[in-house]
Amino acid sequence: MVKLVKCVNGHFYDKNKTSSCPHCDIIKTVLEPTASVFTISGTSVETSSDSSSSDETNNSPLQPTPSPTPSDSILSKDAATSDKYVFNPTTGWLIVLEGDVRGQDYCLKTDKNTVGRSKENNISIEADRLMSRKHASLYYYPKLNSFFIENLSSQGTKVNGQPISEKTRLNDRDVIEMGSTMFLLKTLCDEHFIWRDFNEDTTAVQTPK
Repeated sequence: MVKLVKCVNGHFYDKNKTSSCPHCDIIKTVLEPTASVFTISGTSVETSSDSSSSDETNNSPLQPTPSPTPSDSILSKDAATSDKYVFNPTTGWLIVLEGDVRGQDYCLKTDKNTVGRSKENNISIEADRLMSRKHASLYYYPKLNSFFIENLSSQGTKVNGQPISEKTRLNDRDVIEMGSTMFLLKTLCDEHFIWRDFNEDTTAVQTPK
């Protein structure tokens, strides 16, 4: 049974498999010995031991921050090939708990998010040979402020260990199984946050059916 715990830096990991957060251990290994990371009230702070780099930074004039390019913006697939901007923000994430790409995470958008083995999907898990080419679709409906999942595979899809036969509402931290891959749903949009609070219109992107 998966026993997820959250470390002080906000990472989720299986307490049954490791006594400490593997994500934090990787970060520390990458940054040492030139830098270290410590946490103050849940905020990560990075300090550098390279004094020469620090002096150069302090003596250099402030440089203007470059404007984001279209690839850095939140654009839909259609907007990437046109001049029209379409607001299609991240609404949540699928985090792989078990499978060939364990530890990977994938963004969910305000539209249909297809999942499967094919590269044509929004979320492609090519390494999972038990997953169908187009296995399932996940939706976020702004008007309902809710997530749903629909099985598209004869192999079946499970939510919290139960097979689904129709479009099913999802909740934060639900566990989803497709093929040999197990995902955890982490929602951004919920009762505490919705993009409409920031006067952004997401209702035109996906209409509930």
